[in-house]
Amino acid sequence: MSNHDGKRHFCLRCLNSFTKKEVLEKHIEYCKNNDCVKIRMPEKGSILKFENFKHSVHVPIVVYADFECLTKPIESCCKPNSERSYTEQYQKHEPSGFYFYIVCDRKKLEPVLYTKKSVDENIGEIFCKNVKNEIDKVWTSEAKPMIMNEEDKANFETSTNCWICRKDFTERNKKSSRSLSFDRKMQRRCLSKMQCTFQEA
Repeated sequence: MSNHDGKRHFCLRCLNSFTKKEVLEKHIEYCKNNDCVKIRMPEKGSILKFENFKHSVHVPIVVYADFECLTKPIESCCKPNSERSYTEQYQKHEPSGFYFYIVCDRKKLEPVLYTKKSVDENIGEIFCKNVKNEIDKVWTSEAKPMIMNEEDKANFETSTNCWICRKDFTERNKKSSRSLSFDRKMQRRCLSKMQCTFQEA
């Protein structure tokens, strides 16, 4: 069960285990005031299938971002309740700046750092505008029209199923190709197998 070689103390309500009796006793104080958790297993004979195909495709642009905030104390109107769990808010996080960088097809672009100049500035709005401007630059400088040679065209015309979800093309799940590409190698991979207009929702 674990690498711990000593005695373990179990909570008979939730079956969590602890190395010390004192820790278990503290846990029980919280555990008894919360609803029980029931493990629900799939029905017999049911099949679990991978459906999030959008997560299996290479993403050409990724944004890594971090906000800095000032914490201001606030008055809490939450009243402690021993019968139920509760959260008491005592601080408000106000953004004071941000830092982000964009990775385009594994190439890291110049980072952007911004610090609040006045109390009236809306850091969230400034962040969104900056990110949009930088991504627009990437699209205009890095994205190139997709070029299909005769072999690519033949592969496209003869393909009968999607290389991502492996399902056959239908009226709803139609054959399509990308019009822009960041990487010729990746583009050829997409063209050689082709892809359907899979849902991203």
